[in-house]
Amino acid sequence: MITTYYFLSLIMLIYNTFKDIKTREIDERYNYFAFGATFMLLAYFKTSIIFIFALSFLTGLIIFITKRFMALGDLQALTWILLGFGAIEQFKIVKFLIAFTMLLVITLITKKFIKREQEETPGYILILGSYIITIFW
Repeated sequence: MITTYYFLSLIMLIYNTFKDIKTREIDERYNYFAFGATFMLLAYFKTSIIFIFALSFLTGLIIFITKRFMALGDLQALTWILLGFGAIEQFKIVKFLIAFTMLLVITLITKKFIKREQEETPGYILILGSYIITIFW
């Protein structure tokens, strides 16, 4: 079940990343499908409602902090990834946030040196990189 979830999530993230790079817009249906798969995962592991609320609060806080760097589709993907990692293994959330923060800092520093502040970096690149690092970490 967990391997299937990782595989489906990775496929959706790869597709949305390339679509985001190419057209600067994504197909929201893949995010909605991933939300459904994540909630099925939460039900499968019988996650407590208190933990889901705490995880939702944490996700909301992270979205509030990163919303100026990312668009709505990126934030939706970030939400279902954090909820999915919370259902599978709580420590994976910490690993994902460490990887995400490292990639975000590297991206911001690189943009400062290259002087390309007017051009936005698609957030899906950061999310996909963090997701791959977290799965294999």
